[in-house]
Amino acid sequence: AAGTYFQKTTFSPEVATLLKFKGNTGKFFTYMKTESNTTDRPLYPTRGHELTAEAGFAWNRKADIEIYNQDGESTDISELVNGQPSFYRFAVNFNQYHSFSPGLVMLFNLQTGFHIHSQGFTFDNFKIGGIQPIIANQMTFVGVNDTQINSTSMSSVMFGLQYNLAGSFMIVGRANTGIYNFSTEDKVFDADKMEWINGFSLGAAYHLGVLPMEYNAMYSPEIGAFYNHVKIGFLF
Repeated sequence: AAGTYFQKTTFSPEVATLLKFKGNTGKFFTYMKTESNTTDRPLYPTRGHELTAEAGFAWNRKADIEIYNQDGESTDISELVNGQPSFYRFAVNFNQYHSFSPGLVMLFNLQTGFHIHSQGFTFDNFKIGGIQPIIANQMTFVGVNDTQINSTSMSSVMFGLQYNLAGSFMIVGRANTGIYNFSTEDKVFDADKMEWINGFSLGAAYHLGVLPMEYNAMYSPEIGAFYNHVKIGFLF
């Protein structure tokens, strides 16, 4: 598949607890994308793979943005986007499911994404964290909350086990490790900027078909905090 779409983001005034913006950004994004899916079922599969790969570039970027400090004073930062050249984005996400027995499934995920010629603007970056993607440009990573990390680049690997304890009730454990912040405006890979992160999760899932539910306790030693993650329903 290939195409072009226009994306506009409007925010006012609080984006996160310590991050307050007011205004909007807009850009066109032209892309090529390929997908492959051989799983036996859409939710909690037991065999097969899922593959998504995308390459594209953002152009005609425009912004009208003010950022607020802790005293409530605003500064116009539109020049961070206006007049800047196009940037390029590449992302690959691969999931593999392998059954050891009727009730035990190995989970494997390999993902990587990076920008070229990006200015590292917050709303252009990848949003990292969580069990499943809930917004555009999100890269999942157990151990940290949804979109907790914002970065121009991310590469990670995850291993997990899914055990069907009884009926539709399952126990799921995951562990992942990755690097991020390794791409800069001038380099695809800069070892001096790269940061490591690890994460773990253990949870219980109940597969109700139309309304699956999953609870996970997560921890990342680099963050140094435990998090609860609840997932109800599925994306479509």
